[in-house]
Amino acid sequence: MVEIRGKQARKTICRGALSLHASMGRRCASDLSSTLISSGRFARLLDIAVELLDRGIVGSASSRRNRRGADFNRHCAVVMSLVRIEQSSPSFPPGLTRYLGEMAPGQVMALGNLDVLRTCKTALFCSIKCPGNLILKTYDLACELRDKGVTVIGGFHSPMERECLTLLLRGTQPVIVCPARSIEGMRIPGEWRKPLSDGRLLVLSPFDEKHRRPTAALAADRNDFVAAMADAVFIAHAAPGSKTESFCRRILSWGKPVLTFDSPENANLLSLGAKASSKPCGELCSTSEPGSHDWVASSMLPSGA
Repeated sequence: MVEIRGKQARKTICRGALSLHASMGRRCASDLSSTLISSGRFARLLDIAVELLDRGIVGSASSRRNRRGADFNRHCAVVMSLVRIEQSSPSFPPGLTRYLGEMAPGQVMALGNLDVLRTCKTALFCSIKCPGNLILKTYDLACELRDKGVTVIGGFHSPMERECLTLLLRGTQPVIVCPARSIEGMRIPGEWRKPLSDGRLLVLSPFDEKHRRPTAALAADRNDFVAAMADAVFIAHAAPGSKTESFCRRILSWGKPVLTFDSPENANLLSLGAKASSKPCGELCSTSEPGSHDWVASSMLPSGA
């Protein structure tokens, strides 16, 4: 616990509280600051203030200008590294035309290391609402996929998917993120920058520049986009009657391998034809097995098939 002493500490707290007004919105920040102060949790507010100082949100005018300049330069470098992959290009993911047919995008915008596309990819999906026992299993699966070097691709939109992305970005294995919007002019989250510079993060989007905000329709198209590129699809949970359940039915109709947890909560997915797995990581492809749908499909067939 940080001990609050002296005039300088009080000044830091005040500056931290003021910066919260700017970064979070006045009302929300005021509520947070008041709650922390009234409950005596000065240390927490000081921690927030120190973090904001480190990020350059508060501080001297010159330091803010310098940090903003550095951020601007990094942003420009990111923008300049965007690559347009035309459907006629050898780098265009073949699964898109194979599974989407006429609905395949004419081009894909990419940011990051295109070599990641050559690895064997596992798509990860989960409904917005997920039972508690499956949340724990999904956490464990994400950590295992990370530690075994499996390339995971996804939109990482639902709460559970976002948590998985946080875990995956802490590893050293490749990750492919596909936002449900254009990535031209998109602000790159801070936690993506190091994986991008390390060459293990690839950001892909089939949407043109006019699609600057995610929508339900774009998210549905994005999910098909992700599944078409993946060698195998893992759906942690799909609520009965949900869009994720309909998505699972569509992917199975392609002949794409779909795995899910062997759990009563996933009875609807199992009835559709998804394969139950008590140890899914052992059945999903890794980066040591180059992208091959045949390899994944054969690994998921019952013994003797």
